[in-house]
Amino acid sequence: MLYYRRFPGDYANDTRHLNFVEHGAYTLLLDYCYASERPLPKDKQEIYRKVCARTAKERAAVDLILTEFFQLRRQGYVQARVSEEITRTTQKNEVLRASGRKGGIKRQANAKANASGNSSKPQASQTLDSRLQTPEPNSQDHLVAAGVTVENSETAATARKIFAEIKTEPFGTWEFQSIFVTAVNNGSESWVDSMEKTILVCKAAGVKVPGRFYSIKRVLEKLDAENSFRKRLL
Repeated sequence: MLYYRRFPGDYANDTRHLNFVEHGAYTLLLDYCYASERPLPKDKQEIYRKVCARTAKERAAVDLILTEFFQLRRQGYVQARVSEEITRTTQKNEVLRASGRKGGIKRQANAKANASGNSSKPQASQTLDSRLQTPEPNSQDHLVAAGVTVENSETAATARKIFAEIKTEPFGTWEFQSIFVTAVNNGSESWVDSMEKTILVCKAAGVKVPGRFYSIKRVLEKLDAENSFRKRLL
């Protein structure tokens, strides 16, 4: 896993009694589990090496965290929340990879159909100005080529409405926009989930994700974390 979800409110409720060194030990143990996607080794000496616990105080902190937050199983030390998050992410990635493959096949079929339909038309030049190759913003043909079924003229308006809800005008290519709109309309749990799904599908399909999209996602993630923390204080 390249990253994992961390909820400050949940973490604080479970770990308020830990001291500074114990917090560090817990974080390093979690990082190892998520990065390797497997349990901690059974051998504590090996665990100490994995998290660089060299002093007696550091190793005592590791022992405390293992005792309180992990369970020793046949395959090693496991943590329930870590296992749930790894399973959740793995399943979501499989779905998104399958969706990306389907989208790629559909775009290739549409591209071949468009190419065969235009092959009989005379071409004025083989090297057109790149500015002339950019479709109009509301071009339904381009949406179809991006793998989106355009049923009526309200599709572009839907995209504008969704982008407006995150306080911005539509940006990026039509292909990127259509993937984002599809992710939102498929009933994701939150804006952040929709954006994560959009990024994964874009990467699988070879579609560029604008830098502004990542910036907006970081802001929304921060707001989600703050709201979650406030709710637990009420």
